[in-house]
Amino acid sequence: MSKALIIVDVQNDFVTGSLAVPNAKEIIPIISWIIKNVDYKLRVATFDWHPENHVSFKQWPIHCVKNTVGADLALESHLFPLLIPILKGTDINVDSYSAFFDNDHKSSTILDGKYLKADFTISELDIVGIATDYCVKFTALDAIKLGYRVNVLSFACRGVTPETTATAIKEMKDNGINIV
Repeated sequence: MSKALIIVDVQNDFVTGSLAVPNAKEIIPIISWIIKNVDYKLRVATFDWHPENHVSFKQWPIHCVKNTVGADLALESHLFPLLIPILKGTDINVDSYSAFFDNDHKSSTILDGKYLKADFTISELDIVGIATDYCVKFTALDAIKLGYRVNVLSFACRGVTPETTATAIKEMKDNGINIV
């Protein structure tokens, strides 16, 4: 069984910036350790990569504007070459929580078709990152629908609130996602 690591949106704006998730800094050393010590066939880092005036800025503070420090990965820079970047939320009119699809499911990223299936024939995913109750959840739900075995490593994730995180974990479990 070929396994991949998906690191969801561990970006400066979600760790210490304009849309910081509580206690997000705690997962940085955990994710760094996973990258360095766990053998995966593929390691991916997703990025919210918004144009200026992105539709999500009506609901959330301005965050992860492409080519800004806030959109940069919040991990140690020497780890960057080990990760394949996947950009999401690039359409000014549609938000994208999932690493696989825009929220309207009309457009997809290259993650599933190019990397996971065509280039690396991956069948199982470990998912970590920010935020458990939004981008991690929607990535995991789309992954299970696409036929992957999915593990959310909850010890390496952080959510926006305890209540929405608990609801998201229940929803993921109810959909066959393994919560570790």
